[in-house]
Amino acid sequence: MADMQQILQKLYDPKTTPEEKQRLAQRMADAQQQMADPAKMMKAQQQQQQKDAEFGCKNMHFNDSANAAEGQITCGPKIGTISIKGTRRFVGP
Repeated sequence: MADMQQILQKLYDPKTTPEEKQRLAQRMADAQQQMADPAKMMKAQQQQQQKDAEFGCKNMHFNDSANAAEGQITCGPKIGTISIKGTRRFVGP
């Protein structure tokens, strides 16, 4: 779906050349055919879920105090949880 959105943005961009518009229109037609085939759509959805499992981060939680900031970012099973710690300082006006 994100690919379709990018194609549409480029397709309607006035700076896009006619040749590139023709290539984009063909890519859109190919993507629509893929979406019409349930098996291909299922495969694309599984590939996206696999990418999300590998790299997708879903939750961020941060706490700050007078001098420090720390938190966690929860990602997919292959990444796990990332702990973040840092210091806080006043830069001033």
